[in-house]
Amino acid sequence: MSTPPIPSSPILFHAPKLSQDLWLTALRDALSPRSVVTWEAVEDPVAIDTLISAREVAEVLPHLPNLRTLVNLTAGIDYLVPLEIPESVAVHRLIDAGMGAQMAEYALHWAIHFQRDFDRYSATTRAGVWTRLTYRPPGDLHCGVLGLGVLGTQVAERLRDAGFSVSGWSRSPRIVSGVQCLSGAESLERFLSETEILVNLLPGTAETRGILNGARLDGLPKGAVVINLGRGSTLLLDDLLNRLDAGHLRAAVLDVTDPEPPPSGHPVWTHPRVFLTPHVSAQTQIGPAVAVVAEIIAAKERGEEGVGRVSDLTRGY
Repeated sequence: MSTPPIPSSPILFHAPKLSQDLWLTALRDALSPRSVVTWEAVEDPVAIDTLISAREVAEVLPHLPNLRTLVNLTAGIDYLVPLEIPESVAVHRLIDAGMGAQMAEYALHWAIHFQRDFDRYSATTRAGVWTRLTYRPPGDLHCGVLGLGVLGTQVAERLRDAGFSVSGWSRSPRIVSGVQCLSGAESLERFLSETEILVNLLPGTAETRGILNGARLDGLPKGAVVINLGRGSTLLLDDLLNRLDAGHLRAAVLDVTDPEPPPSGHPVWTHPRVFLTPHVSAQTQIGPAVAVVAEIIAAKERGEEGVGRVSDLTRGY
């Protein structure tokens, strides 16, 4: 069986907000002998069959009539859903590329933060109060990971390995050693009712928009913590703030919001029990990301599907 010839057309890299020189150098080294160009250097858009991009994909997509492969430089693809991407275009996303380890590290940091009562010690010492709280071992604290995809599974495993009691919920059944796995809409309320530290990793889809509303936040145990690392659209901020102010929730860690960043003057900027970070729980790293991109494109050139293929764009993952 003959090997398919290597395409001679250039690959378009369009992600203007990233460090162009660093990304181009890494991509050209990994994808040689294919050439990699930016939009400004494209001589004939009709010749482009492969696009590597991020949120700026809409700027060039209408000008690429012969596009066959789109490699998205993030794990989330919610912003691609509204675009008119032809069915003939194979869409791929970065399902890990080093992001899972970062996200697990971030989640573990905050789980320990609340397990060791560092939030409470910070508040009492600022108030001039010197007091000790009873130590609670991690095994006595139940963490729930909402969304057991590639990233969520790594988060659940890291929390498990640190000694926490861990459960996970997903749309369809999953198996993760040492983690109680629940699935399906009928088990979501039970999952929430047992979760003292909720780590949300659900993608942004039509089904998940506003899934963490007031009623579901009320379903968490009193004093629970919400850590949102998935998509801001899954969590209703006003409902969250109401539960914090009412004392039902202990605290919230928000790495993602809707909109992002929050509007100037929004209460999440200054709320004493909200810990806000600027979408940094898992940042795309050039080396691991380029290795995955190269793997995808090499597979396509061999006539194979490649990793990270999005099977149904309308689902948002």
